[in-house]
Amino acid sequence: MQTISQGLPPHAKSSRISITPPARPRATPLSSLFEPTPQTSRAAHSATKEIAMSRNFPPLGALRAFEAASRHMSFVRAAEELNVTPAAVSHQIKQLEHWIGMKLFDRGARGVALSRAGQDYALRIRDVFDRLITTSAAVRAQKSRRIVQIRAQLSVAVSWVLPRISRFNQMEPDIEVQLQGLPYDVNPSKGGVDIAIYHQRGDIDGYAQSVLFHGDYKLYAAPSLIARNGVLSPKALLSQPLLHTVSTNPQIRAPSLHDWFAQSGTSAPELLPGTQFNLEHLTTSACIAGAGYALLNDALAMAAVQNGLLSPLPGPSIPNPTPFTVVTKAVLKEEVSTVLKWLRAESGNAPA
Repeated sequence: MQTISQGLPPHAKSSRISITPPARPRATPLSSLFEPTPQTSRAAHSATKEIAMSRNFPPLGALRAFEAASRHMSFVRAAEELNVTPAAVSHQIKQLEHWIGMKLFDRGARGVALSRAGQDYALRIRDVFDRLITTSAAVRAQKSRRIVQIRAQLSVAVSWVLPRISRFNQMEPDIEVQLQGLPYDVNPSKGGVDIAIYHQRGDIDGYAQSVLFHGDYKLYAAPSLIARNGVLSPKALLSQPLLHTVSTNPQIRAPSLHDWFAQSGTSAPELLPGTQFNLEHLTTSACIAGAGYALLNDALAMAAVQNGLLSPLPGPSIPNPTPFTVVTKAVLKEEVSTVLKWLRAESGNAPA
């Protein structure tokens, strides 16, 4: 009998916002913000690098006043936006012009207009301000977002939670679910996990545990395999490729194909031919690929059946002796309670 097993993957990585200044030799973040364009003169390029290297920052209040005035093309409207007087805006821009060493605005009886240097500088400043706003908003969102971590048996994570997660994202866009497919750990909160989903085990002090779903075990095959062979009798299936899930965990007591043949009244050899897998979602994937016939939990196979990837076959339906349970802390945060309520609602749609 051929055996195929696959190790469990490492911890799922969560998507996080990372703000890292570009690593550039002999340059400060300021020089990266003011990257010269092809239109910049060689002298201006040299001056920008010189300023950046000395960390001689321009007056930041004056920069803000210039950005607002260049956007509105008016000292008056810039003053209204910044809640200062037009004279204060004019003074700050003169301060910036003195610092730069060139005129940024042409002033006249009809108002103000950007000089050629002012036009170029305004484009650069506007880009810098946009990036500062975006970066600051990202940092604030990082702090305020609500995250719920679910740790689940790999087959449950892949075959049950994952096909449903898009529905939750549509219902609760402000809660970020981070799903980890990992082996069972006696401490559900290890690594900051909020909710754990595994085969039922004994009680855990300080944690609440309840059945999420059972699911019965039925025989499945890919529609392409059924189309090629037709619906076979249990006796005829003994000569077909069989797919076995053989867990290395003695606490998981899932029915086997031996049990299915026995309940169908078919005498089967002690050693059934076929291919073994250590995880049910591997067995399911092989079954979807048309590699053979498999005994699968119908709650875990439901998504594949709904998508037309698997079809149940006639024969016995064997109850699951070790249901899947959800484990949480006794006292829940609001967002964890929301996710838990959603999981229970989803389990109500699964076979009992």
